[in-house]
Amino acid sequence: MRYRLFFLVEAVIGALIALLLTSAVAAQQQPAAQTIVYSATMNGQGGRMGSGGQTIAFTLNVAIKSVDPDGTRHATIAMQAQGMPGVDKAPEDATMTPAGAILPKDTAVGKPHANMTEAESYALAATGIGAMLSMQLRPFNSFAETCAKQKALVAGMSWHADSQIGNAPVDTIYTVKGTEQKAGHNATLVTLQDASSGGAELKGQGYYDPVAHLVVAIHYELHSPNSPESEVFDIGLVNS
Repeated sequence: MRYRLFFLVEAVIGALIALLLTSAVAAQQQPAAQTIVYSATMNGQGGRMGSGGQTIAFTLNVAIKSVDPDGTRHATIAMQAQGMPGVDKAPEDATMTPAGAILPKDTAVGKPHANMTEAESYALAATGIGAMLSMQLRPFNSFAETCAKQKALVAGMSWHADSQIGNAPVDTIYTVKGTEQKAGHNATLVTLQDASSGGAELKGQGYYDPVAHLVVAIHYELHSPNSPESEVFDIGLVNS
């Protein structure tokens, strides 16, 4: 009886050790939290398309919290902008789609009122960061989604897709130029050019990593015909 009890205890201890070792290995295999950092600049001239000729620079930190089986990444985003203290705020929830598009969860915009103090103005600006980012990232997100929809990105191929610029889609021709090393990624270079005539002129280029499902960088220029309105936007990975 003593020997049976001894072997039973030994078996239980062995099972516990095996369970602990399995748990430790599983913990080591869990992906580490990832933070993706983008740096961006925007320069506009005139009207609603621009920012009065002023260059606005900001950094966007995307902290991935979890990843769904389909590749959807749940994250928090935080934005820091030079000369715009109102946008510096606590991280807010966002989703990074399987393609790499960044979608802020809160896109509500507060309403200004008469005789607002400077502090109130900054506070109001902070409440609209999600909406502002959602607007500014439309070309970025359009680029991510259309590149991800292609079965393969092969040099010389081209296709039509809408680029969301402001509130209006722009019929755009995307053309694959090849593959280059960009910000530590083996990225595909894709140019974009508006296909329409008579409307706003859009041109630019971007880099997409189809393996990591990330926009590595994108540059676009939007010029309004017969007016001085223009917008130039650049965003690229600092690290990933």
